Amino acid sequence: MTADREGTVVLINEMAEKLTGWSDEEARGQQLDHIYRTFDEATRDPGPNPIDTVLLENGPVMRAQPRLLIARDGTELSMPTTAPPAARLTVPYWAS
Repeated sequence: MTADREGTVVLINEMAEKLTGWSDEEARGQQLDHIYRTFDEATRDPGPNPIDTVLLENGPVMRAQPRLLIARDGTELSMPTTAPPAARLTVPYWAS
């Protein structure tokens, strides 16, 4: 996924489409936190938006603990989250 400095989705790739349940066309122009909804697995706290953290710290976000991604259809998936300083949110790929 790629978002601009305001957190607006610019592009999502095929894997992100599968994981989030949003097509690239549907996601473009939406706020990242609406498309990429992650929560602390234990507390269900949404925590900070990765884009906000990148801009605040001027560096990459590397979450040590996996986050719970909740897709558009309610499917939940445990996954790590990274966000490089270019304000891109990277959704890793796992073979299932």
